[in-house]
Amino acid sequence: MPIVCHLLEVPPAAAEALAAAPSRLAATIQTVERYNGAYRYWHAIDYLLAKHVPEPPGLRLLQLGQPVPSELVEVPAPRLLFPAEVQRLDEVLRTVEPDALIPYYDAAALDEAGIYPNRWVAWEEEFDPLGQVLEYYSYLKYFVGQCAQAKTALLLRFEFKSDETD
Repeated sequence: MPIVCHLLEVPPAAAEALAAAPSRLAATIQTVERYNGAYRYWHAIDYLLAKHVPEPPGLRLLQLGQPVPSELVEVPAPRLLFPAEVQRLDEVLRTVEPDALIPYYDAAALDEAGIYPNRWVAWEEEFDPLGQVLEYYSYLKYFVGQCAQAKTALLLRFEFKSDETD
């Protein structure tokens, strides 16, 4: 059962309300109209971006914004990025083309570093995981750009996807 990352565009007022009352998480998610995702490649994207941009402003998806308490302790807590943070993230992502991440990809290193789902070497026998990572990175980059242009907040939400296997 993979852990996937959903990217949810959240209006600024709804983001403020969620930050003030984290119990509104489910209600906020229900009202989202635009979303995208990094699927199960979120952790590899995070790892490769951190290798490419190691110094501040840095790009650690699991450290951006503020955590939103959640009942699911088996997955990373949702992360709420306010519009100004989305703008800063977009500024950095605009400078990182997908191909710029290729030199940092090493399946064995990802497995050794514990990068979810810890199957990179095995996956290389079955398909092109790097191609998938770069494709989903491009989706993330595009969606963050759209949110930045619209001056909206972004919610990173992690969940188990029960209809698939790792």
